[in-house]
Amino acid sequence: MRFLADLISRAFDFFFTLTGSAGWTFIIITLLARFLLSPLTRWSSRSMLKMRELAPQAEALRRRSKEDPTRLRRELADLSKRSGISPWTPMVAGLLQFLLFIALSRALWSPGHFRGQTFLGIPLDQAPCPGTLLPDLDCVLQLIQNPFLTLLPVLVTVTAHAAARSVPIDSRHNWWTALLAIVWGLLGLSLPAWISVFWIVWEGVQTIEYGAARQAQTRSLGLHEH
Repeated sequence: MRFLADLISRAFDFFFTLTGSAGWTFIIITLLARFLLSPLTRWSSRSMLKMRELAPQAEALRRRSKEDPTRLRRELADLSKRSGISPWTPMVAGLLQFLLFIALSRALWSPGHFRGQTFLGIPLDQAPCPGTLLPDLDCVLQLIQNPFLTLLPVLVTVTAHAAARSVPIDSRHNWWTALLAIVWGLLGLSLPAWISVFWIVWEGVQTIEYGAARQAQTRSLGLHEH
């Protein structure tokens, strides 16, 4: 983890020398990280899409073998094997993304790391409303004075919701994805601005990647039908 954090820190210094902007440097690093993980993201997306397609068959197996857990596990494993999917793929992708975020935090979450720079008028190492989860009067007044401060938590909420909706899950869970997006937006009020920038870029790219994977699979199914 320390090696990865040192690598991120060196990459930050390199791109900062080129751009002169900590904000744009951070966006470049985030995009590079997503690019490196994109093969795993596409693999994970295809696995989740196939798992969603197989959900009716899996449910039929559960109803048929609900009294025999051993047989059910074997039949579900056989179904996954025949379809060429692994339920572990999304977990591996999520774990790697989590480890990357931890390394990013260790590399950049230090006083003065952003050299007091701002991005869109927002200090990257400061929170829009530090020390609060729910906006109080002081927070509201501060957001009114600087509209860009309001923009960050709003974009965090929008991108979090869009990314969650792009993941192939049961539509019955849509209310949960909306609630989780609102929670992330509220957290964006109390976290340093660079974390919000990271989240917006990261989730925005994920939405595009999952959307592209879904369209590719739809086209593939259309070709097979013809």
